[in-house]
Amino acid sequence: MGYGQRWMAETFFSGFKRLFSEVVHAKEFERMVKEIELKVWVYNLMLGLTVVPALAAAVARGVS
Repeated sequence: MGYGQRWMAETFFSGFKRLFSEVVHAKEFERMVKEIELKVWVYNLMLGLTVVPALAAAVARGVS
């Protein structure tokens, strides 16, 4: 990965850690993974990178 791509990753993680801190509250590994996945999904949703399934279905049907 070149520097041109690294700054994007650094920007993502900087904002992510600012919003959610660096703490994972779960104790079991599987739950840690789930917690991080959920945090990433919420962060992407906030950035507009994730589409809520219900919203995607409504758009597909032409409902606004």
